[in-house]
Amino acid sequence: MEVAVIVGAIVLLLFVFAYMTKRRFGVLGLALAAGYVLSKLWETSIADLVSNSGIELEMVSPVTLATLAVILLPSVVLLFGGPTYKTKRGRLIGSLLYAVLAVVFSLDALQYTLVLMGPGKQVFDFLVQYQQIILTGALAGAVVDIMHARSSGGKKDEHHAKH
Repeated sequence: MEVAVIVGAIVLLLFVFAYMTKRRFGVLGLALAAGYVLSKLWETSIADLVSNSGIELEMVSPVTLATLAVILLPSVVLLFGGPTYKTKRGRLIGSLLYAVLAVVFSLDALQYTLVLMGPGKQVFDFLVQYQQIILTGALAGAVVDIMHARSSGGKKDEHHAKH
C-alpha cells in the first residue's frame, strides 16, 4: 500500500506542476508517449544498467524506478517550456489528463511493484484492461490539443496587417 501512496503523490505532483506552469496537455501527452517508446526500446539495457549498479531499494525495484524516470523525463522537461493554456478551465482539464495519462503509461512498469487489494486493485485492473483504448483516445486528444494551440509567439505580424 505504501507504493500506491507514493504513486498517488507523484500523480498529484505532476498535476500541480502542469497546472502551475500552464503547459498544454498535447505537448506533455506526446512527450509521455516518447518516454514510453524510449523505455520500451531500452528496456533490456535499463534493466542491465540498473542491475549492475548495485542500487537496492526496499519499496520499489530500481529497474521500475529507472523505467518510470525514462517515461516521465521528456514530459517533465517540457513543463519548463512550451505552449500554455490561457484559461483556468483549460489548465485544469489539461493537467488532469496529463496526470492520468502519466499513470496509464506507467502501468507496465508498476504492474509488478504494486501490491493492491480491494478498490485500488479494481481500479488498477480496469486501467490495465482498457490501457490501449485509454492511450489511443488520450493521444488522439493530445494531437487535437496541439492543433488548437496558438503559437506562443503572441502578437500577429503587424506589418502584414497594415497592407
